[in-house]
Amino acid sequence: MNNKKNSYKLKTVNGLRAVFSFTACVMILLVSFLINTHFDKILIKAAVILGINIVAIILAIRFCVGTLTVNHIENKLTFDWIRKPLLDFRKFREIEISRIDKIVIDQNQIIRKIHTDRDKIKLNTLRDNKIFKDDSMQFIKLIETIKRENHSIRFLDSWDEWNEKGYLKIAYWINTSIIAIGTLVFVIAWILIGFKSINMIYLIFLIPQLILYQMTMKSKMNR
Repeated sequence: MNNKKNSYKLKTVNGLRAVFSFTACVMILLVSFLINTHFDKILIKAAVILGINIVAIILAIRFCVGTLTVNHIENKLTFDWIRKPLLDFRKFREIEISRIDKIVIDQNQIIRKIHTDRDKIKLNTLRDNKIFKDDSMQFIKLIETIKRENHSIRFLDSWDEWNEKGYLKIAYWINTSIIAIGTLVFVIAWILIGFKSINMIYLIFLIPQLILYQMTMKSKMNR
């Protein structure tokens, strides 16, 4: 590998912050509807709801999305966050490439984690998109090069990681139960009320997705 320095800017999401932000946005949406009861004109109501929720979404994105600069210097990776006053993310210490054990990548474009023999770097980069542009795909090419030169590094996805930890079998049986209960509820509701509830539409889209997860989990467990 050459000794040239390369820098990659990655947009990352903090999982706990994202859950908190989503919950807060839902609550703010409900509050905005309550506030609107004090206004009579429809345009004012729409403007209030839209304005409050746009501000909430902007603050949520700033809270849970960060920009991480990864520097490749010789046989090391260093990590530097772009500072955000009062909202900084936890710092990562530099890692030696020779210490990397495995890298978790989903859908060949979302970098979840980099594991070494002593560190776990949680990245959670965003899917390639036109809104939050970053260097994640170029960084993936770099780590693919690193893997070719260091065959001990393993690439796996989140399903594989869950399987290694023993969580996948539990998730499989929970998913099986949800599919069975959901199908039973759908059949009973169809018999009693027909196709009259919007919840029936949710089940039509939800159950096939759960079945796809089921097939993926089963294939991972059978490896």
